[in-house]
Amino acid sequence: MRNYVFLLLFMVGLITSLGPYYLWNYNLTSFQLLSFLCFGLWSPRILYNKGMIVPFLLLFLFYFYSAINQMPETILFRYFYTFIPFFLFFVKADSWKKIYHFFYVCYSISLIPSIILFVLVMYVGLDFPSTTIEPVNAVKLYDYQAYPCLVIANNDQFMRFCGYYDEAGVVGTISGVVLLINKLNLKDWKNWPVLIGGLLSFSLFFYALLALYVLLFSNLKIKIVVFALIALAVIYISFDDSYFSKLIIERLEFDDGSFAGDNRTTGNFSRYYTRFLGSDNVWSGLGTKYCETVVDVGGCSYKHIVVNQGVIFVAFYVVAMESFYYLKFGFSKNFILLSLVFLSLFYQRPFLYTTLYIMLFLAPAYVLPNQKINEKCQIV
Repeated sequence: MRNYVFLLLFMVGLITSLGPYYLWNYNLTSFQLLSFLCFGLWSPRILYNKGMIVPFLLLFLFYFYSAINQMPETILFRYFYTFIPFFLFFVKADSWKKIYHFFYVCYSISLIPSIILFVLVMYVGLDFPSTTIEPVNAVKLYDYQAYPCLVIANNDQFMRFCGYYDEAGVVGTISGVVLLINKLNLKDWKNWPVLIGGLLSFSLFFYALLALYVLLFSNLKIKIVVFALIALAVIYISFDDSYFSKLIIERLEFDDGSFAGDNRTTGNFSRYYTRFLGSDNVWSGLGTKYCETVVDVGGCSYKHIVVNQGVIFVAFYVVAMESFYYLKFGFSKNFILLSLVFLSLFYQRPFLYTTLYIMLFLAPAYVLPNQKINEKCQIV
């Protein structure tokens, strides 16, 4: 019974970390603490495995350094709050399986009414009662139309499906990761709302992730079908100035040394980042939240973590996670799949202190079948 109480509290913290629009007017920090401090789900036995000591030590060093490497005006609570996500790495394997399954089912079912309403409003043209609400992020210069189970951004990309969240990219990111972990099993009806939501989000991340999965893991028949459809789509787009072309195809263009779709930073941050890599601060960083509050407000990139914590501690995190996956699966398809998920998330949305994204890093390692028979590397 006690475990179910902790699981319930954890899910409250997890769902609030998603940031649905119902909660935009509330401070959600205390709710996230629920998932960080669910000690009833922890298992210190994971450290008994000698192979796990190194990745856990590297993760500890990253989060401890993040906590003490704060900007001068940081309040005392922030030091504590920055470190405690580390304890999510102690959550038991069985608990992660239950957490992921519950999240996946809830996420899929919640998308159904949101998708239906989005199609009726944006494509059929029906009118439903709505209210105009302000963005949760003050950097955004547009507002939203809020429906009972949907928000639509009033900007030049209003045709993108946001679901309950402030960006279509949230739906694209979560849907892409969930589909990969579920190995595109469309025999399971719960994957269909996830797939449709991802497609309607027009998220470049979603389309790229699925294309990579098909290329790396699907059988030849599926590859032929998928790439035949892509070829037909490209031919169609070349004769039609479509919305898909503007949001996906044009963002794949390579211009001035980078992809047009690589828009995770703002203003002149790329120049700043180049100068930073040549500075003395490159190894130890400039402080937690420095980029988000000083030099690239509104941006979201792995480059922020590099500038904030420095190359050494970012390397600690990446090596720790890759070691964790290798100890679990060895060099296998699942290892490659998890590495693809982790590195793509790290590149796209490096929220290393948020319940949702740590769950997306860790839970798949316990959900996917263990293909490595090596008792010394079994994880509790």
